[in-house]
Amino acid sequence: MKHALKPYLLYVAKYLGVFALARWITRRGIMIVGWHGVSTADNEHVRFASLYLSPESFRERLRWLTSKYRVITLAEAHRQISQRKIEHPRQVVLTFDDGCVNYATVALPILREFGLPSTNFIVSEQSAQQYPSVTLLLRDIVARSSARHAVAFWIAEQPEFDLSTKGAKRKFARLALDHAVTLGSSHDERLDFARQVGTAAEVDAEAI
Repeated sequence: MKHALKPYLLYVAKYLGVFALARWITRRGIMIVGWHGVSTADNEHVRFASLYLSPESFRERLRWLTSKYRVITLAEAHRQISQRKIEHPRQVVLTFDDGCVNYATVALPILREFGLPSTNFIVSEQSAQQYPSVTLLLRDIVARSSARHAVAFWIAEQPEFDLSTKGAKRKFARLALDHAVTLGSSHDERLDFARQVGTAAEVDAEAI
C-alpha cells in the first residue's frame, strides 16, 4: 500500500510547494544524490524498483541534474564545506552505495559519457572476500520464485506462506531477512540459509 501511495504523496508535496521550499532552505548547501545501482542486462530494476534504476532512467536523471546543477567531486564538496565557502548556489555530488559490480560495468561508463565524477562506497569485507550480499540474494531469490507457496522452515511451526502476489513475497522475504540477521556475523552460515530459502522457494541460489 505504502509503495502505491508514495508517488501520489510526492506529487501533492510538489504541488503544495514543499520541494521549492526545501530547495530554498538548502540553497547555500551542497546536495548529495545517492543510488544503489543501475540495472545490467538482468533487469534488476524490475525486481528491485526501490534500489535499482534502468540505464535509460539513469541517463535521464543525469541530463536533468546537469541542466540544473554543477556536479562536483566529494573531495571538492568537503573542501568548500571545511573552508565555509560554498562557491556555487546549485552544486551536487553523485554517490553510489554498497559497491555493486554494476557500478563499474554499467553506471561508470554512462557517467563517463557525461564526463561526470562520482563516489562509490564499498562494503570492504564483502569486496575483499568476494562475498555476495545475503540481503540482496534473499530478496532476489523470493522475487524470482514462481512457486505458489513456500515453507518458512526456520520458524518452529514451519508455516506455509503464499507467494502468489508481490505483497505476499515481500512478507516472506522480510521474515527471511529478519532471521538472517539473527545468524550473527558468520557469512557462511547466512549464505547457507539463503541457499535453503532458495530450495524452499524453488530457486537455485547458486545460479543467481
